[in-house]
Amino acid sequence: MTEGRSVLALATPPSETRLTTLARARRDLALPAEDADDDVLGGLIDTASAVIAAYLGQRRDDTGNVSLARADYDEIFRRGYADRRRRPVPLVLARTPVGAVVSVTEDGGETPALVEDADNPGALIANPAFAYETDKAAGVLWKLSGGMRINFTAASIAVRYSAGWVPPSDAPGAPQRTLPEDIEAACVLFVRRKFDQLREADNPRLKSESLPGAGAWQFDLQRVDWDAGLPSDVRAMLDPYRRLHV
Repeated sequence: MTEGRSVLALATPPSETRLTTLARARRDLALPAEDADDDVLGGLIDTASAVIAAYLGQRRDDTGNVSLARADYDEIFRRGYADRRRRPVPLVLARTPVGAVVSVTEDGGETPALVEDADNPGALIANPAFAYETDKAAGVLWKLSGGMRINFTAASIAVRYSAGWVPPSDAPGAPQRTLPEDIEAACVLFVRRKFDQLREADNPRLKSESLPGAGAWQFDLQRVDWDAGLPSDVRAMLDPYRRLHV
């Protein structure tokens, strides 16, 4: 079974997709309020968040979006003749890291991961019939039988799961972030590089600039190579999280 045959549907969208906040970006970039308004800065953060998610190997969902933010998905796999292999082959889920697998449906038969406790109505317990194992970081789902990994044999398999990180938020009562700090820092650095490009484009002869209370820029020292839509120093920060097989 390969991830290329799956259809990824967004079930519950994330409440926030930005990998950093306006306040964090302003603080780290030392931007005064008049240097860039929230719409401009927010647009750069949105761009950085989407480009980073795509670079890390996250596939676009059925809405056409790509994100690292925690959301709920329904992913459907179709089995082909090439999947009839002797070695057990897992399902490779389109989004990572996996938070929880809610259910797996094989040829219409749904197996939930949790069921109601017969001895304690209203409470949920692990379903003993849920014979699946998930590598959450890698985003792969194995089928088990007698504690051993086996091949999926159903023609159609639907997996309902949550995946992604909780991004930082300044909103009151926002859930605790789980996004790694270095990914957020990479997002802020991407925005800085974009600002550098804009400043250099406005005045290509300028080699340095100082703003009162905002530090100084040295364009000749900050030139970096761009590839895959990202500067080289940002890519170096992100590469440990990249999914090369998706």
